[in-house]
Order: sequence, then C-alpha cells, then structure tokens
Amino acid sequence: MTIKQKLYLALTFLSLVILLLGGVGSYYLVRLARDAEAIIKDNYRTLDYMQYFQQGLDEIQFGLLNFDSSARDKIDENRKMIENSLYAQLENITEPGEKQMSQALFSNYDRFNASLQDFLARSVFDTGFVRGRLHLAIKEMKDQSRQIYLLNEQSMLAKNEKAKKTADQVVLYMSVFGISAVVIAILFLIVFPPFIANPIMRLNEAIKEIAKGNYKYKLKVISNDEFGELSNSFNLMASRLEEFENSNLAKLMFEKRRLDEVINQMNEAILGLNESKEVIFANERILKLIGC
Repeated sequence: MTIKQKLYLALTFLSLVILLLGGVGSYYLVRLARDAEAIIKDNYRTLDYMQYFQQGLDEIQFGLLNFDSSARDKIDENRKMIENSLYAQLENITEPGEKQMSQALFSNYDRFNASLQDFLARSVFDTGFVRGRLHLAIKEMKDQSRQIYLLNEQSMLAKNEKAKKTADQVVLYMSVFGISAVVIAILFLIVFPPFIANPIMRLNEAIKEIAKGNYKYKLKVISNDEFGELSNSFNLMASRLEEFENSNLAKLMFEKRRLDEVINQMNEAILGLNESKEVIFANERILKLIGC
C-alpha cells in the first residue's frame, strides 16, 4: 500500500468518525426537538384551552350570583371565550379517550347554553330555578374540563420524562463517541507523524554518511511503499558511488606506479614538491644523493 493510499485511508476513516458523530448528534437533537414540539403542540395548548374554559365559567357563575343589567354583557363576552376554547379543543385531540371527553363537554355546554339563554330571557325575579340548574351544569362542566386537563397534564409529564431520557441518551452517546474520537485522534497524533518523520530522519542520516565518504552505508528496507522504494534507490546510489570510488582509486594507483617507474628510470635527480613545499615524489637517484 502506497503512502498516498494510507493517507487517503486515514483521512477517510477520520471523516467517517466525524460524520458518525455528527449524524448521531443530529438524530438525537431532532428527536429532542420533536418531543418538545409534541409536548407544546399536543398538550400545552389543551391546558390553555381548559384554563380559558374554566375562567369563562367562573366569570359566568359570578355574573349569575350578582346578576344585574351590566352582567348580561359580561356573560355574553365569556360565552364567546368558552365557545372559542371548546372549538379549538376539538381541533386539538391528541390523547386516547380525549375525543369522547371533549364531545361530552361540548354537549353539556350546549345544554348549559340553552338554559343560560332561557335565564337571560326571563326577568330577574323569575330565574331562581333556572339559576340553580345553571350552577349545577357549571359544576359538572368544571369537573369534565378538569379531567381533560389532568389527562393532558399527565401525558405532558410522561412525554417530558421521555424527552429527558432522550436527552440523557444524547449526553451518553455523544460522550462515548466524543471520547472515542479524541482517543482515535490521539492515536493518529502518536502513530502517524513518526510514520512519516522517521524514514525522512533515517534518509537524512544516510545522506550525511555518504557526504562523509562512507559509501558502504545502507538503509534498511522496512516497507513496500514510497519510502521502501526510496531506500532501495538510495542503496543503489551508494553502491554505484562505492564502485566509482574504487574504480577511480585503482586508476590513480596504477597511474602513480607508472609515474614512479618512469621517474626512477631517469638518470637525473628528480624531486617533486607541492605548493606547501612538501615532497610528493622523488626518484632513486636523488635518494642516493641525499643518503636515504
């Protein structure tokens, strides 16, 4: 496997870890958002509707207890608020059994409203019996609305508990994946840089040895990737340099011996000096003259 392939594989693996971490996080965040939306949409609105409904009944009941000419308009105003709440509730049925309870409440309100219209049509002095029936109907409707309220409140608490468990799962899974990603990243930081740097350092040391003239120095081939090919090329170069060095040295030695023979055959005394006035060659004639 080449270094490029290893790099691609490592980067692909890290990308998959990141994508997996992001995917798990996104999935559970969507679940949390969906659970929270369900609580608000399905149950919290019903709690509001029932509160408005009971508030309207309280205002009507207060108006019946203190009925006068100004109370009629206030009763009509609260009747509209109660009807709006009931219609909205019928459009927001979410829990098992809630539809039957809401329809029963609506039916009771229809009967209550008919009795209330009868009450408002009578004179103040002729409403005692009807007023008693209205109070009983109000009490019954309050009980029904309270049951709907409790049903949705319990469901909301259950959904909230479910959302809490989902949040705990998110924290757990994200922690596990986060720690795993950190461990993998640390392993890459520990393993991968030496994988690249060590062969380069060995090559640098080998080049220094060659520069010193140590052509016998060889690199160990420990992989089949580009570094292995580079080691083979370096060893081949060192071998060629060693051959070249040996070849040139042999030629120089041969030429030196031939030059020595030529100088020794001459009758004149010959002495060779370099620029530092050091003797580099002398023939036998001059050696005899100087007694060496």
